[in-house]
Amino acid sequence: MSEDIRCFIAISLDTKIKSIIEKIHQDLSGLEASLRWVKPELAHITLKFLGSVPSNRLEQLHSAIRDGIAGSKIFSFSLSRIGAFPNLHRPNVVWLGIDEGAHNIKDLAERLEDALGRIGFKKEERPFHSHITIARIKEENRHTPLGGFIEKYHLSENHTQICSRVALVKSTLHPCGPKYDILETFNLNQ
Repeated sequence: MSEDIRCFIAISLDTKIKSIIEKIHQDLSGLEASLRWVKPELAHITLKFLGSVPSNRLEQLHSAIRDGIAGSKIFSFSLSRIGAFPNLHRPNVVWLGIDEGAHNIKDLAERLEDALGRIGFKKEERPFHSHITIARIKEENRHTPLGGFIEKYHLSENHTQICSRVALVKSTLHPCGPKYDILETFNLNQ
């Protein structure tokens, strides 16, 4: 019998971006909002959430990921600003946006979406937006001063990161938060 593995495809972040996320956490910590922070060491750019995948489909999945990234070249991306989904008036998720390279990330996500759709993975209905989730807002505290603060917030520094690979990541949920393990990495073309 095949074991199910909860997983997603992502771009890993370097230590500089993780330190910028830590600084944002510190800056937002004084607000009266019930935020569930994403630990900076777990932050990433999700290209495709796959959900539970039977382990006997992993080889097929690896092949589809290789097909999806075929022809994609190494690129760089930089941070833009923080924002919120669905909007600043009633935020559910706080995110860190991507500026330079956002179109490369979107193209990569769309190629993967198509390749995975060909082997039976459900296509995402919402349009893809390049972002890094940094916090989630608890349901009972959606009306907070957070939106106004985010609107005025400017990153004190920026950073450009090179993206040379994507990762298939296993996500194991625990009461203290998720644990991520990289199952496989897939290199982009030079």
